[in-house]
Order: sequence, then C-alpha cells, then structure tokens
Amino acid sequence: MSKLIPLLRDLCFRDCGYEVPPGFVEDFVKRHHADWLRSQDHWERMVVDVLSSEVIKQREPEERAMKLAVAISSRLLHETALRDRCRQCRTGRR
Repeated sequence: MSKLIPLLRDLCFRDCGYEVPPGFVEDFVKRHHADWLRSQDHWERMVVDVLSSEVIKQREPEERAMKLAVAISSRLLHETALRDRCRQCRTGRR
C-alpha cells in the first residue's frame, strides 16, 4: 500500500489533491535534519498506522480512506504535541 501513500515532496503543492496544513512538509523534514528519505519513511509509517485504525478500515473506497489518513496524519504531526517530536524517532525506529 505504500505506493499509494503520497510522497512528502508532492504534498508541498497546494493542488496535490490532499489536505495538509501549510508548512507541514517543511517542518516535518526539518525535524529530521533535512533527511528526506528518513522523513518519507517515518511519514509512511504514520499513514500506515492511521490506515490500520478501525475507523479508517471501515471507510470506502480506498482512495477516500487514503485522503482521510493523509489529512489525519499530517494534522496529528503538525498541530498536536507530536509537532515537536517524531513518533518514529522517539521509539528508536529509523
């Protein structure tokens, strides 16, 4: 399913087709010391975690589920206490 998860670099554009908070991508990559590969890996893990939740699993079609998971993930990572730390880095996964 990771092929369906949008790349962070694509989310920088307003017309990317997904709802993400302004500045999310820049802040998330900066939090990873400008390491785009690690940022993308951690982003995908977060989206997969959200997609795996019962609320998202029940949604159809798959495209709508992905859009919702991207919106939820980006907001969780940008507008909550998770803004100052990456959940994946915090757990020691790289």
